[in-house]
Amino acid sequence: MTDTALVLDGTGRIVALEPAGPPWDGWCALPAMVDGHSHAFHRLLTGLGERAAAAGSFWSWRALMYRAAARLTPEDLEAVATVAYEALRAGGYASVGEFHYLHRDAAGALSPAAARALARAAERVGVRLVLIPALYQRGGYGRAAEGAQERFLTPEIDPFLDYAAALPEAGRAVAVHSLRAVDPAVAADFVARARARFGADCRLHIHAAEQHSEVEEVRRHEGRGPLAVLDALGLLDPRTAVVHATHASAEERALLARRGARLVLCPQTEAYLGDGLFPLRSFQEEGGRWAIGSDANTRAGALDELRLLEYEARLVDGKRVRLDPGPGLARALWTRGAREGAHVLALPAGEIRPGCFADLLVLDPSETPWSAADPDVFLDACLLGDPGEALASLYVAGERRPPLAARDPVGWNAALARFRRLQEELAS
Repeated sequence: MTDTALVLDGTGRIVALEPAGPPWDGWCALPAMVDGHSHAFHRLLTGLGERAAAAGSFWSWRALMYRAAARLTPEDLEAVATVAYEALRAGGYASVGEFHYLHRDAAGALSPAAARALARAAERVGVRLVLIPALYQRGGYGRAAEGAQERFLTPEIDPFLDYAAALPEAGRAVAVHSLRAVDPAVAADFVARARARFGADCRLHIHAAEQHSEVEEVRRHEGRGPLAVLDALGLLDPRTAVVHATHASAEERALLARRGARLVLCPQTEAYLGDGLFPLRSFQEEGGRWAIGSDANTRAGALDELRLLEYEARLVDGKRVRLDPGPGLARALWTRGAREGAHVLALPAGEIRPGCFADLLVLDPSETPWSAADPDVFLDACLLGDPGEALASLYVAGERRPPLAARDPVGWNAALARFRRLQEELAS
């Protein structure tokens, strides 16, 4: 937090940091946040499925999600993603990792149309999109996919990799949806082939240990928990991002930390779906590294995700200030989340240093009641209180990204109208 100017190259990467003076855009800057796990179309479900008769569990919510997935056209998806990504932009995210599994069109053919719709939405909003195409082969152990799941199916590895290679930002990351959806031996073969094609640094993302029943199913068939299975396959290493891990055993959490694999936590979604609490403080003490994801995109603010992480840790321990005991709680959480989020997406981002993209969140305290005399006190107030309009400007690769409504009001209003119509149709 010093008076500094950034020198950029033609791609928007930082070449050098130099002393400088005013005028300034805002008051101080943080590295923009990186979203390690998003399902943009899930934002359409916000507010639906909360009636008591249909809101009992993750599984009842999943049935609603399948209904949405089955009906979305690429044009629908572009509108929904525009609304989702605009909320993420306003919430401080410059980069979004989209865990993508809408692979098939209405006729059942493997098609890049949905992926391209997501890419158009991200470009319109002005955020950087990393598509993470997910392998998905079955409905569970011994069960074929059925209904809307058939839209996710990618049964043959080589055609799927051909498809993945044609997507934007191809090769940064691939996903195995879960061990329920992909046989473990096939998962290992898939990752090996993906890295042979895209490079050894290609990231692996996977949902694991989100639900008790999922863990029990894997244990019944594999004799160990999901993270232990991944480790036995040689898939738990610093290139792997495990999403949720809510119900991983203590031994598996220690293994995750020891192997250097990253954990992607989505606290607002995990709370929204009733998944449970992850013991983050003890994971940190074991050396565990974590990033954040917006997942269901019910609320899209990065500060909201970090606040809930800290509050959950307080509720678990019955004590205050659990995730970083030193001064500057918000700054520590924010910088950790941004840095590790960039790692899970294999992006040169998440830090303000030479070699990284100039992705910046510029803060302005003038529209908040919080004192700006001490920057860390101000940031902590924004984390634990209401940040108001403190998140003043977002820069992606050195370019300012104003609200879409100000840049393209016609396009924004059209996307919003389509989003609302789709939600009304789902509700009925």
